[in-house]
Amino acid sequence: MVIEYILFSLALAFQIAVAVAGLTFVFVKGKRYGWFITVAFAIWAIYDLVTFNVTGDYLTRSLNFVAALSVLWAIRGIYIEQ
Repeated sequence: MVIEYILFSLALAFQIAVAVAGLTFVFVKGKRYGWFITVAFAIWAIYDLVTFNVTGDYLTRSLNFVAALSVLWAIRGIYIEQ
């Protein structure tokens, strides 16, 4: 049970980090697609917060964590390339 909370917390932190990275694409790099990244990941984070107690087995939390981490890593790569 504790590991599920840890995975949820880390995934949520990664989602918020990606949303903030989207804002840096807009304001620092001047890329308009940053708004789409920010909106998508802000909605994803809000959805996870709302459904936290409704769903949440270990597999679901693990997949959410892996998805958020992989997107954060991709955003990092895009930011470094530009």
